[in-house]
Amino acid sequence: MSAERRGSKPGERRGGRKPGTPNKGSLRAQDALAAVNKRYRMKWDPLEWAAAVASGKEGDATMAERIAAADKLIRRLYPELRALEVSGDAKAPIPVVISKAILDL
Repeated sequence: MSAERRGSKPGERRGGRKPGTPNKGSLRAQDALAAVNKRYRMKWDPLEWAAAVASGKEGDATMAERIAAADKLIRRLYPELRALEVSGDAKAPIPVVISKAILDL
Protein backbone atom coordinates (compact mmCIF):
# COMPACT_ATOMS: atom_id res chain seq x y z
CA MET A 1 0.00 0.00 0.00
CA SER A 2 1.59 3.27 -1.07
CA ALA A 3 1.23 6.47 0.94
CA GLU A 4 -1.03 8.94 -0.81
CA ARG A 5 0.29 12.49 -0.92
CA ARG A 6 -2.00 14.98 0.81
CA GLY A 7 -2.12 18.74 0.68
CA SER A 8 -1.01 21.09 -2.04
CA LYS A 9 1.66 20.33 -4.58
CA PRO A 10 5.06 22.05 -4.25
CA GLY A 11 4.66 25.67 -5.34
CA GLU A 12 0.87 25.47 -5.33
CA ARG A 13 -1.06 27.87 -3.15
CA ARG A 14 -4.49 27.11 -1.76
CA GLY A 15 -6.77 29.25 0.33
CA GLY A 16 -5.85 32.29 2.38
CA ARG A 17 -6.08 35.96 1.42
CA LYS A 18 -5.05 37.02 -2.00
CA PRO A 19 -1.90 39.20 -2.09
CA GLY A 20 -2.72 42.84 -1.28
CA THR A 21 -5.96 42.04 0.54
CA PRO A 22 -6.05 43.96 3.85
CA ASN A 23 -6.42 42.01 7.10
CA LYS A 24 -9.25 42.55 9.61
CA GLY A 25 -7.24 45.02 11.70
CA SER A 26 -6.46 47.19 8.69
CA LEU A 27 -10.09 47.14 7.60
CA ARG A 28 -11.27 48.15 11.09
CA ALA A 29 -8.78 51.04 11.15
CA GLN A 30 -9.90 52.22 7.71
CA ASP A 31 -13.56 51.98 8.74
CA ALA A 32 -12.91 53.93 11.97
CA LEU A 33 -11.08 56.69 10.07
CA ALA A 34 -13.90 56.87 7.52
CA ALA A 35 -16.46 57.14 10.36
CA VAL A 36 -14.53 60.01 12.01
CA ASN A 37 -14.20 61.84 8.69
CA LYS A 38 -17.92 61.39 7.96
CA ARG A 39 -19.03 62.42 11.45
CA TYR A 40 -16.98 65.62 11.50
CA ARG A 41 -17.37 66.29 7.76
CA MET A 42 -13.67 66.42 7.11
CA LYS A 43 -10.93 64.60 5.27
CA TRP A 44 -8.25 63.82 7.86
CA ASP A 45 -5.27 61.78 6.74
CA PRO A 46 -2.96 60.48 9.50
CA LEU A 47 0.07 60.45 7.18
CA GLU A 48 -0.44 64.09 6.20
CA TRP A 49 -0.85 65.00 9.88
CA ALA A 50 2.35 63.14 10.87
CA ALA A 51 4.20 64.94 8.06
CA ALA A 52 2.87 68.30 9.28
CA VAL A 53 3.94 67.54 12.88
CA ALA A 54 7.37 66.36 11.74
CA SER A 55 7.90 69.53 9.69
CA GLY A 56 6.72 71.82 12.51
CA LYS A 57 3.66 73.07 10.58
CA GLU A 58 1.16 71.46 12.99
CA GLY A 59 0.79 72.48 16.61
CA ASP A 60 3.60 73.24 19.01
CA ALA A 61 5.30 69.84 19.10
CA THR A 62 8.66 69.55 20.80
CA MET A 63 11.68 68.47 18.78
CA ALA A 64 11.44 64.97 20.33
CA GLU A 65 7.77 64.72 19.28
CA ARG A 66 8.63 65.93 15.78
CA ILE A 67 11.40 63.33 15.49
CA ALA A 68 9.03 60.60 16.73
CA ALA A 69 6.42 61.64 14.14
CA ALA A 70 9.04 61.63 11.38
CA ASP A 71 10.28 58.20 12.51
CA LYS A 72 6.77 56.72 12.36
CA LEU A 73 6.16 58.35 9.01
CA ILE A 74 9.40 56.99 7.57
CA ARG A 75 8.68 53.47 8.86
CA ARG A 76 5.22 53.58 7.28
CA LEU A 77 6.36 54.89 3.90
CA TYR A 78 9.69 53.06 3.65
CA PRO A 79 9.59 49.62 5.30
CA GLU A 80 12.88 48.07 6.37
CA LEU A 81 14.58 45.94 3.76
CA ARG A 82 15.79 42.48 4.65
CA ALA A 83 19.04 40.89 3.61
CA LEU A 84 18.73 38.46 0.72
CA GLU A 85 21.10 35.56 0.33
CA VAL A 86 21.43 34.05 -3.12
CA SER A 87 23.12 30.70 -3.47
CA GLY A 88 23.41 28.18 -6.25
CA ASP A 89 24.42 24.61 -6.77
CA ALA A 90 28.16 23.95 -6.32
CA LYS A 91 28.25 22.38 -9.80
CA ALA A 92 26.28 25.21 -11.41
CA PRO A 93 27.03 28.50 -9.59
CA ILE A 94 24.93 31.57 -10.23
CA PRO A 95 26.77 33.95 -12.58
CA VAL A 96 27.17 37.55 -11.39
CA VAL A 97 27.23 40.30 -14.02
CA ILE A 98 28.12 43.86 -13.03
CA SER A 99 26.99 46.41 -15.56
CA LYS A 100 29.22 49.38 -16.41
CA ALA A 101 26.17 51.61 -15.95
CA ILE A 102 26.00 50.61 -12.29
CA LEU A 103 29.71 51.25 -11.79
CA ASP A 104 29.32 54.77 -13.22
CA LEU A 105 26.82 55.74 -10.49
